[in-house]
Formats: sequence, structure tokens, C-alpha cells
Amino acid sequence: MKLSVKLNSSPVVRWAMLPASKKLRDESWMPPPCGWITCPDVSSDAGSGAWETVMKEEDEINGNRKYYCYSVQVHFPNTALDFGAFTCAIRSFDSAQWWKPNSNAFDYIKSKNVVLPFSKSVAVSDHSHKEREEHVLDSSSSATTTEESYVDQFKPTFSSDQKIDVGHLFESIKSVEERASETNYFERKWRRDLDLSRVCDVETWLNDKESSACRSLMHRYNLGSDVMHSKVLADGSRLTDTYQGNLLVLYVWLRLTALRELVWNKNYNVKPREISSAQRKLMGSLEEAMRRAPVEAFSFVRLVMSTLGTAAESDAGQRIRDEILRVQRETGLRGGMFEQWHQKLHNNASPDDIVICEAILEYAETAPQMDIQAYWSHLEKNGITSKTLLSYDRAIRDAPEFSASRARVVIEQLTAYLKTLKAVFSGADLECAVNRVLGYEAPLLKGNRIKVEPIQEVLRDRQLVAQLQELVHVRSLSKETRRLDEDSRVEVAMKVANAIIDCRTRIQGFCMFEDRCARWIDVVSLDLALEQSFRVVTEEIVPLLDHQDQKDSTGMHKDMLLSFVQVSIENVILSTSPNDEFLVCLRQFRAALKTLKASKDSQKDWALRVDATIQRLYLALGVESQFWMGVLTPLCARFGDSLGCDSTVSRQIPEETIRSGSASALGQLLPKLVKRTRKLADLGPWQLVSMGQDSFTGTLAYMEELNFISDDNSSTHSDQQCDSILLVDSLSGEADIPAHVGALLTLTSVDMLSHVSVRARNESKVLATCFDLELFENLKHHVGRSCTIQINASRDLHIKIH
Repeated sequence: MKLSVKLNSSPVVRWAMLPASKKLRDESWMPPPCGWITCPDVSSDAGSGAWETVMKEEDEINGNRKYYCYSVQVHFPNTALDFGAFTCAIRSFDSAQWWKPNSNAFDYIKSKNVVLPFSKSVAVSDHSHKEREEHVLDSSSSATTTEESYVDQFKPTFSSDQKIDVGHLFESIKSVEERASETNYFERKWRRDLDLSRVCDVETWLNDKESSACRSLMHRYNLGSDVMHSKVLADGSRLTDTYQGNLLVLYVWLRLTALRELVWNKNYNVKPREISSAQRKLMGSLEEAMRRAPVEAFSFVRLVMSTLGTAAESDAGQRIRDEILRVQRETGLRGGMFEQWHQKLHNNASPDDIVICEAILEYAETAPQMDIQAYWSHLEKNGITSKTLLSYDRAIRDAPEFSASRARVVIEQLTAYLKTLKAVFSGADLECAVNRVLGYEAPLLKGNRIKVEPIQEVLRDRQLVAQLQELVHVRSLSKETRRLDEDSRVEVAMKVANAIIDCRTRIQGFCMFEDRCARWIDVVSLDLALEQSFRVVTEEIVPLLDHQDQKDSTGMHKDMLLSFVQVSIENVILSTSPNDEFLVCLRQFRAALKTLKASKDSQKDWALRVDATIQRLYLALGVESQFWMGVLTPLCARFGDSLGCDSTVSRQIPEETIRSGSASALGQLLPKLVKRTRKLADLGPWQLVSMGQDSFTGTLAYMEELNFISDDNSSTHSDQQCDSILLVDSLSGEADIPAHVGALLTLTSVDMLSHVSVRARNESKVLATCFDLELFENLKHHVGRSCTIQINASRDLHIKIH
């Protein structure tokens, strides 16, 4: 059903079901059956069986009076036929006014003026417009003016069998091209040249306090707050290297904690609510640091916050203890692994519990086979072993075990419990972040009720609210999305990515303190969750873009790859400081797309313009990568060793920081685009990933494949001379360049931020991709001969065989 109304203020519809018996309709109203869906998906329980849904704005009505058209769609499962009718009422967003024939809202809910009977002769999911019915509601500020509204059956964005209607996704969002001419981004420009030689006192202080910090996560977060107040915020100047350097030290310390290199709990019982309170205190100090230097501290504060949860109120932490008791009661699982986990949750709750809960769900979903390997596989994939489970103060010694008949109720209970765990410990979970911004209420449990008020500044943007709710719903259907054909999957991913960027753009003013917001922490947590969701969407879809060959007479106008690259550049701009170079690249890329759409340039001229932008993006990504490698590599090695961490893990933090950031998506997409533009522009066959030296001479060597080779194993290639130039047909992004190789030439398109690319730039080695198969095959005939690689100022690569 679809309800539309013309009003001059933002409305909310309150709706409910009425019983089949007409005699009872004036006396009772009932909640809808399980499986109902609204669009926009912004609904809350109004009590007594009724629900309220925020209506979304559709278009402006021109005329003598200014009205807007608002609508809401409600889709019911077939079980709705057991009810007699649907009823609703309209109120203003602030509840100050109701549009109704009577003065009492309760009476209006029961009134027969807006009662829509269900006909069992027509299926509820039938989308025929022949069954349209029109109804009239009173709607004006004086309750005297009548505006038209109608309710009709419709084809929903999401149907009851949880299938995605690709054509109706995010219909209200402007396309990438439409947004291009309107969107303005905050330019963050400053000279980024840090000297970290003066941050050793913070490292020493944290190292000395480690014996106290290891007692529990509460102690660790409180220590982080002490660092912020005594070392970072105590610094009078916001622009000193020490100010940003100390934030970087705090990030490395918390990153090592998240990687379980530092002890989470040691002989100390702590309540989950105490952990969440300490977490929120630490985030409050990060907000103060950001207020002092919104441009200079932007990237550093975001890095620190990415290691933390959502900083929920202490009541949310308490529910971790309360709800596990309800889970045990409802499932009947009171012994074995569930009791051991229960004891751990009561005394030493941690982010590991999210993984444990997900692992049990994986096991339950294998019913009726009940394959326990699914449980262990999920734990291992997330870095938890049986040894880890035994190391807890309240050890988990057993694996979960229950019958297939209980699997359904276990899935139902633990799915709900997982949301509670993520509300405290997961900062990257999109649903939790959206709920904290839009508000939610958890039912009373053991005298504890959670009610998070919505952020009013965000709610004023009604389109943003609708988009956030639809994003959560689409991401919850990720398994169903993977069943679509390739073209539909790419289209869904493009719409989701565009919606994410639109949402991030709308809240950027709150993140930079340009717009007033009382709860900055929650908004930034939402921004980080959106950024993480963008990366996940891109990683899922990148392999499919190679198969997208939708071209028209202009060459590549219909190719989704162009749109993906543009939104990826926007994603980097929203997350990076300084971002001025990426802003220039975005303007150039948009200008090139406009000429393509207008067919003002030939394919070759257009491809030359795009390739020039791509080369500038390659340089910008290289500068970004080298900065973080330069400041993090020595810090992680020194600090990790002083804390007694595994050197292999601590030395991987710089690369993981780069590859998990906003630029990773762009780094994966550019090689796919450059391959096409260089062919259209008739450019040279080589694409430089790492420039290395201007000139390099070595002996040509050949390998068919280079995968996961470390320098420790370089002796296996002892037949190749030192300082060789290695030709590789297939190159893995995770591979190490052997120590004796000074230049690596490959047929593989290489991700700019992959492990091998980062290592090549860090070690000043040449890394380039060849797009001319015939040329590459010809080079193989000269294996064993000496040759020289020369790179000119235009980044053109030339090879001379001696």
C-alpha cells in the first residue's frame, strides 16, 4: 500500500491493523503481522499495537500555497489477510498537531474515515493499480483546509520474500552526474610534514603503565583518556608536531590492542557497562582534540576512533549481561559452552564476543547437519583459536552443541543479542551507527530500559533519514544480492555506493563542526561506518567490473566503471586531510565526463584527458601512501618492540592502515580504468605504479607467477643475478619483491595500495604494468641479457637491451 499526502510541514503516519470482525473495529486495534516492511524504513513502536513511520518528501507542489508531497509505502505478507483492515492517522513531526476529523487522536485511530479493508479475492502482494482507492484527510495548520491523499497498492522496493527490486532502489537520490554540479566539499589544506622525534615521552609513559592497562579494557580506555588530557590536550599549540604525533602514538597503542597483541583482561572482573563508559570518556577527549584543530587533527582522530566501538551509554553495556540470561532461558541452553560464555560475558566481555556470537550463528545455520566446523572456521577467520578461548579469565573450554530442532530459536535469539554486542564493541557496524543517530528504544529488561534520542539536527534532513534506513536494509540482504546476475549486482552496488557518498556528504558539516551538533561522536561513528561499508561494497564488486562492456557510440559512457571511480574519488575527499589534490582531480574527472556526455571531444582526446587525471591520482595516492608509511613504520617497530609485541604483527600496521582506508577502493579501480583509457588514447604500453630510480640497469629474468614470496625465501631464486629486472606474467598483490630484484615488470594490473605496490615505493624499486602482450613476449626472448630501464619526466618507461 502507498499513502501520499500534501502538507506544508513534515508528517509522520501512525498506523495499525483492525480485526476482521466489524463489531470489534471501534474497540480494538492490533499490531501488524510479522514480515511487514515500510519504505522509508524509519518506523518505531507507538504502543498499543500501533506503529509510526516517517513519511518521505517526494516533490514540491507549485501553486498559490507552498505544499510538499509526502509518501510512505507499507508492504504486508499474505498473513495480513487474516485481519480486517488497515487504519492510519497523520501527525506533525513534533507531535504538535494531528490532522483528523475529531479532536482526540485515539478516536481518530479508530475512526472509519481512513479504514482500508483487505479483500481476500485479491492477494496482498498483487501490484495491480486497478484496485486503487482514494480517501480524503484534513490537512492544514488550522485543520480547515482539505488536501488530497490516496492509498493504493504498489510494487515495493523490498517484497516479503526478501528480494531486491533493483529499479526501485534509492529512487530519491540524485545520480552521480546530477550531484556533480552541486556538491561542495570541505577543502582541508595544510603542510603535512611531521617530526615524531619528540613523542618518545608518551611512548615511555604508556609502556610504564602497561602493567595497569592490561587489567581490563576499562583500565586501558581510561589510560587513553589520561593520555589525551595530560599529553595531547595539555599542548597549548594545536599545530605542533607533538600534538599530531601523540595522537598517532595513541592510535598505534589502540591498534595493537585491537589486534590482541596487548592483554585485554588479567585477573580483573569488569562489567560491560564500565567498559562502555570508559570508551565514551575517551571519545569525548577525542572530540575536544578535533575541535581544537579540525583540519590538522582530522585524519589522526579518525584513525583513533576506528579502533574503538560506538561508545554506547553504560545502560547498553549492562544489557550484555542481562540479555544473555534471556538467551539461555529462551533457548534452554544453560550448560556447557553457553554457560562458560555466560560467565565470560558477566566478567570479561570484549569485542571477541561479537565473533563468538557470529560463530555460533554460523553453526546454527548448518541445521539439520549441524556442522561444528562452521563454528571453528569463523573463529579462525577472525583470529580466534581454541588457545585464545582457553586464555580468558573465564575460559571457554567446550564447543556449542544443540539439536537441529533448537537451531531456529537459537538463530532468532542470538541475532538480536548480536546487535547488543555490536552496540557496545563495534564501531564499524552500520546498523548500530544508524540507530544511534536516528534513535532507538530497547524494551524493559530487568528494570533496565535503553532509549537513545535521535539527533534532531540530522532528522531535519528527511531524505538523509530515508537513505540511511534503506542502506541498512539493503546491506542486511547481502546474501540475497549475491544471488543476482552480474549486471544486477553491479547496478545494486553502484546505487549503494552513490547513496553512501550522498549520506556522507550530507553529514560532513557536522563532522567538521561547521554545523551545530550536540552528539559529534555519534555522527563521526556513522561516517566511519559508512566509509567501511563503501569499502566492502567496492571489494565485492571489483572482480565483476572486468565483465562490464556496456558501451555506446561515445565509447565508455555507459560503463559503470566511470561512475565507480568518481564516487571513489569523492570517498577519499571526505576522509582525507589534506584533500586539496584529490579535489583538483575530482574536478578534472567531472569535466572529462561532461565532455564525453556532450560528445564534444573525440574518443582519443577524451581518453587523453582522463588518463592525465589518472596519472595525477596515481601520484596523489603514492604521496598519501608514502606519508603514512614514513610516520608509522618507525613508530610501530619501536613501540611494538618496547611493548613486547610480535614484530611481524606490529610491522604490518602501516600497510594495513593504508589498505583499510578510504583510498583502497580507488586504488583497486584505477588499474581497470587506465587499461581502457590508454588503449583508446593510443598511449605507451607501460603504466608506472612505482617509479623507483630514473635509470636502472640489470639482468633480465623471468617467472611465470610471483605469489607470497618473502625475502627470507629469496635464496630459491639464486640462479638470478643480483640487481635483476624480473618479468612476471601473473603477480599477486600480496607478494614481496625479492631482495635481488630492482625492477618488476608484469602483465597484471596492480592495485596502487596493494602490499607489493607499497613495498615497491618504500624500497624505491620500479614496478610497472605492460599492456602490450607482444612487447612483453619479445622481452622474454632476451632473458639473461643486460638491459637498462629509463623513466623520463613524463613518467614514460623505455627499455634498452644491451
